[in-house]
Parts: sequence; structure tokens; C-alpha cells
Amino acid sequence: MSELELEKKALSGDVESQCSLALLHEIGLDRPQDYEKAAYFLQMAVQHGSQLAWGKLKALCDAGKVSLSWMSDLAQPLDKVASSQSTLPQARPKILLLDDEEDLREMLCETLESIGYSVISAADGEEGLEKFNATTDLALIITDLKMPKMNGLQFMTAVKKMQLALEPPMVVMTAYSQQKVIDEGKKLGVAAWIVKPVRKDILLETLQRILKRKA
Repeated sequence: MSELELEKKALSGDVESQCSLALLHEIGLDRPQDYEKAAYFLQMAVQHGSQLAWGKLKALCDAGKVSLSWMSDLAQPLDKVASSQSTLPQARPKILLLDDEEDLREMLCETLESIGYSVISAADGEEGLEKFNATTDLALIITDLKMPKMNGLQFMTAVKKMQLALEPPMVVMTAYSQQKVIDEGKKLGVAAWIVKPVRKDILLETLQRILKRKA
């Protein structure tokens, strides 16, 4: 979907498009006007009830990237993270998690399993591909980009080449914001981008939203 099409959907009230546009501008050229435009779409998403957008807008204000006036008269949406624990399907959704940072990987596995997900983890793209091929009924894939042996983009490309009828949605975790990486991710149909360091509330809300949409 083009940026113009995203903007039309955002202006019509689509929260996912608002958050996507905000992310694109936030990780753009690091100019004041990029942050201002990100704040504009984040404010719009907050007004439509997005807790995720509230957290990102507050982070921009706290970091001094945009004026605190963007938070004026905005009420914080109700926290959806806690309620997400009771809205997961009875069967534990299977998630494949790829990250070469052992401490982060273990922390994320513990967090996700504590609220009802079944997590299969891998330390790089090669191991991830092996476990992907050996696992049925995957609900979702979370992958880092920078990994040894096979990076995240290479892993996602390999999955795409299999042309599966029921390909699980893919979420990218990354500290990198190069435009060429973002463009490549768009081609691969990435469902969501999560900027490192990963915040638990943002991660859980993102997964819940994607799985709800998939269902």
C-alpha cells in the first residue's frame, strides 16, 4: 500500500494506518518535521483509542523530539494489555521467535508464555527456518533483523518463497531504520514493526491486534 493510500485510510479513522504512518515518519530522516508528522498521526490514533499510540507519543515528548503540547487534552486510552490475557483463544497460539540476543530471547519467551502463548525460539535465521519447517499451526512469527548465518530479511524471504496457503503474519523487531530495510520489509508483507528496545506493553498489544485481525 502506498503512503498516499495509507494517509487516506488514516484520515478516515483507521488506527492501524495512523500508527503505520507515524512509524514511517518517526524512523524517517530524523528531521523535526518528521517527528511532528509522526506526532500528528499518533495523536489521531490516540483519539481513536490506541494505547500503543499513546505510549509512542509520550516517548517522543519525553525525549524532547516534539512539544508537550501534542499531549494536551489527550486522555490516556484504557490499557488493553491486561484484558488481552483473557481474550486469547483457548488453544495456546504458537509463536516462532527469532533473536540472537539470548537474554532478550529468554525474557520475551517468558513474557509471552506467561500470558498463554506457546513459544518456539531460535537464535538465527537458519535455526528459525528449520523450526518453521518442523512446526505446524504457527500463529505468528517474530524476528529480529540483524542475526548471524541468516538475517531476518533473508529468513522472511525464504518463508515467502515457500508460497504457503496459510503463511503466518510476521512481526519485525529492530533497532535499525534504514529506508531500504523498510522498503524491503514492505515487499515481504511485514505485519508490524517494533522498535528496540522492546516494550512489553507495545509488544503484547501488537500481537493481540494482529491475531485478532487474522482470526
